Amino acid sequence: MEFLATTSIESFWDIRKRIVFLSEACRLHKRRPFWSRLESEQLPFLWDSVEKTSEADAHCTALTAKAIGPMTDFLNRYHGLEKESGYYEIVLRTWLDHLIHQVYDRTHALERAFERYPNLTTWRLDPADYYYPLEHSDAVHLACWDDRYNLQLYSQIMTEMELDFPTRRLEDPGPLSHPEHLVWPPHRQRRVTRYFFKLSRWLSSMRGQRAVMVSPYFKYQVCWNYIWFLIKSGFRVQFDEFDQQVSIPLGLDLETRRQRLDLGPGKLASILGGILISQIPRLFLEGFADFRREVLKLDLPKAPLYITRNAAHYNHIFKLYFAEQFGKPDQSRLMILQHGGGEGYDWTNLPEAYERQLADRFGTFGWREGEKTEPVPFPYPARSSLFKWVAHQPPSRRLVTITDAPRYLYRFQFQPCGDMFLLEAVNGLIRFFDAVEDRSPFLVRNWSYLDTEWGVRERLLERAPDLVFDDLSRDFIQQLEQGDMHISHHIGTTFLESMALDVPTLAFLSPRVYRFRPAAELEVGKLRQVGIVHDTPEGAAAHYNAICTDPHVWWSKREVQVARLTFIEQYAWTCKDWYRCWLREIQKQLALAGS
Repeated sequence: MEFLATTSIESFWDIRKRIVFLSEACRLHKRRPFWSRLESEQLPFLWDSVEKTSEADAHCTALTAKAIGPMTDFLNRYHGLEKESGYYEIVLRTWLDHLIHQVYDRTHALERAFERYPNLTTWRLDPADYYYPLEHSDAVHLACWDDRYNLQLYSQIMTEMELDFPTRRLEDPGPLSHPEHLVWPPHRQRRVTRYFFKLSRWLSSMRGQRAVMVSPYFKYQVCWNYIWFLIKSGFRVQFDEFDQQVSIPLGLDLETRRQRLDLGPGKLASILGGILISQIPRLFLEGFADFRREVLKLDLPKAPLYITRNAAHYNHIFKLYFAEQFGKPDQSRLMILQHGGGEGYDWTNLPEAYERQLADRFGTFGWREGEKTEPVPFPYPARSSLFKWVAHQPPSRRLVTITDAPRYLYRFQFQPCGDMFLLEAVNGLIRFFDAVEDRSPFLVRNWSYLDTEWGVRERLLERAPDLVFDDLSRDFIQQLEQGDMHISHHIGTTFLESMALDVPTLAFLSPRVYRFRPAAELEVGKLRQVGIVHDTPEGAAAHYNAICTDPHVWWSKREVQVARLTFIEQYAWTCKDWYRCWLREIQKQLALAGS
């Protein structure tokens, strides 16, 4: 008899039976001495090709389209409102998108397990231990890393599948609890920053301010960029983080959360309809009426144009404030600026799709696609003249960047996530380090703002104990200035930054993970031809071994620079006078707002 382990919570494993692990997320690296002794099997990852990922993503998009109407009707009844679906798409579409992806993934994983082992048994989580997220960022965080929440999702799905397995209580419920009050946002900007924002509001009002910038995400030289942009705008652009705190009571309406939504025919639609209401973050259900009332009382800046890079996802005050304007004749315009890698070149990109739907103008890193997009450079990240490389300089550190990823799949994407992060990214790094002839110049930068429990550092050191790890006391650009090369297992923001700054860059990208849009595939293909991008870690290592004595000799070749410049023109455009480009586009949008 086999027993299904759905998460890494060992009290929910019946080790008297042969264990079937649903995913790599179950097997924590630090617990390997325990689970490696068990009679067990690891099920292969479902989404092990870009074709499967593309198909799943398309199905989820269709499910979201089916869900938004019934969700709008339900929320209007519950809150006594008469809002259109566009209102709720602004307020909670990002949460809805992610939950549908998660339910789709977990449902198919369970179906595959029970098809393979019809007599498989397991334990579900007792509903008394269910946790209901506070808001969208809480829900995403839990879906990415929290075992209890994922055990709950699996349990709810099994209940909807009519798999009546026994339920158990948690031995250690952990820190998750249901607070009776919520203060949002939980943290504000530092006092000096708030004073600066107030000053910008006063100065811009004196100059006839017409644009408000929210969360511009100045990643480097933050203070300088704020001050410089305010001056260069002629004090006509105001900064505001929409972070005035509100405190609201937060109940827990379990009776309502047991209701179902009718999403039409289909097994997955039925499962999703039984789960959606129960998973609505409490801020959007029990706390929404009070939250909306308090936000509408706030003294928030009114303007015909708002500009942001990050606020459209997690700044609920800004989102609600903007949603309240939806459909009105004097509705403000919204300009969203691209804030990271993946957008524009991934085959599909969930955050980008939401941002482009919401925005009147979407500023890109150089690419164009549709009427809303317009190239707007990202702020120039270099601090000094150290990026004027000198040939034949002494050997220095070569920066190897690793971006940690969630153990549980939280959305379908064409970047390593879930099991594919371990199978392709981490194992790919091990293969790369095995194949290079000299690891001594490497400085490994394993960035993660949370402990994902993948044990990336430990896994790498087991295979390559001579590796040196960055202590993260400096940001990426500071470390890049101290080295002469950047090596990466992914094509994200750091890849774009080092390419834009003309730093010798090398990347290996698994064809099982990465799929690019046709226009981007053409440009990435050119990077492959000149040795910047490789399909395998061994190919990247062989190229590194050939150029490692002096990477700049290779990097300065005409064909390499032509490929680099062509790529960054489309996907990593930056310039030192970026603020002029921003202001020029802002003026265009203000003109449209006044027309």
